[in-house]
Amino acid sequence: MSLNYSVIVCTFNGASFILEQLKSILSQPILPQKIIISDDGSCDETLAIVQQIFAQANFAAYQIVQGSKKGVIANFLSALKHCEADFTFLADQDDIWHVDKITEFAQMAEKQNSNVPTLTFSDARLIDEQNQEIAPSFFAYQALSAECLNDDSILYKNCVQGAACMINRALRNLALESLSYTQLSELYMHDWWLALLARYYGETQFIDKPLLDYRQHCQNQIGVFNHKFRALYYVSRFRSYWKNFRQSIRQAKMFEYFVTQYGKPHGLPVKSKRIYHSVPTLKKWILPLFVK
Repeated sequence: MSLNYSVIVCTFNGASFILEQLKSILSQPILPQKIIISDDGSCDETLAIVQQIFAQANFAAYQIVQGSKKGVIANFLSALKHCEADFTFLADQDDIWHVDKITEFAQMAEKQNSNVPTLTFSDARLIDEQNQEIAPSFFAYQALSAECLNDDSILYKNCVQGAACMINRALRNLALESLSYTQLSELYMHDWWLALLARYYGETQFIDKPLLDYRQHCQNQIGVFNHKFRALYYVSRFRSYWKNFRQSIRQAKMFEYFVTQYGKPHGLPVKSKRIYHSVPTLKKWILPLFVK
């Protein structure tokens, strides 16, 4: 079995954890064609550690590029232009790949039509800063389901975790083309944008198995919470919830604009025919006030 792939690792002051992540990537039975380190202006030892790890592993197929310094969304999406392989993996600087990750994804890649933009993603195990398990399943912990990609729920509820996804060349090309029509400030997160593109212009594949350790700590861009305490989260962090909700609406509107401007066939139905089975009840109640 083989897989022609690149890995994007976006870094910013990641000296505490980058060693474990890169070692886990370099321990895969199928090594990447190239690893792109897109650094957003680290002022710690991140890049020195990166170069040391690659030297020790005698791995020369890497490239260090300067990020846009406009945040994680711009960093990941702009780094796609450096990927030339058939498939691209996104990797956070502080996670750890499981040893069977590439093998599992390679099996899914064999089922794809290379001409169809396709996003493949898996579950993850949650760990803390000391590598202790928080939960064996990211999906179970947050009560997520890949079913939100079966209708139009993905417009307002995301189930795709960037660190757990692989995109094929067709989706990479589509994502890069979409940047010409998109204001990045309107996007909620890069993985959600990729999920929207795949849902309405291509296909998605879900591997119902944790294939990486997703680390939670105080510096996470996007944190997670136990779904059992969802009501408490709504009350105690209502401002944060409301801000995120409004951002998801802006992103959906940005996608609608992209669809009208891109001018290629798509599967986005008119608003009156959209179905949101997987969107939480509270959001369903509020959406009509903002989505006309």
